[in-house]
Amino acid sequence: MAVAVTEKVKTSSGYIPVSTPEMTAYDLVRYRKGAGSIDHVATIISELAERLNAKRMLTIATKGAEMPVVQRLGYLLERTRHGDLAGDLYEFVEKHKPKMVELEPGSPEGVTERDRRWRILVNTTVEVEA
Repeated sequence: MAVAVTEKVKTSSGYIPVSTPEMTAYDLVRYRKGAGSIDHVATIISELAERLNAKRMLTIATKGAEMPVVQRLGYLLERTRHGDLAGDLYEFVEKHKPKMVELEPGSPEGVTERDRRWRILVNTTVEVEA
């Protein structure tokens, strides 16, 4: 990704750069295997949602986020009932008309649904922990 978005957080020894909630959401989707599963990623995104800013997510998308990551993030925002944050991302995806991508690349499960809105081949069930 060509962009890294941080904010300065004050600590006892000074200020340190910390990933913004928006960048964290993108990184979770991009490196979802490190988070354990797509379910864990969806759960964390759901918890982060109150701190996410739709315009900042769009800025990250336009500055170099990989299109499949944008597609998956938008899909997960809607699946976690935070679709209100995904409108700008949807317009970005719709403008670029990317190819269909698997929600979980390499999943042994077959495609059960085609989400035409986000151009996602749904090949796993996403369960968000309450």
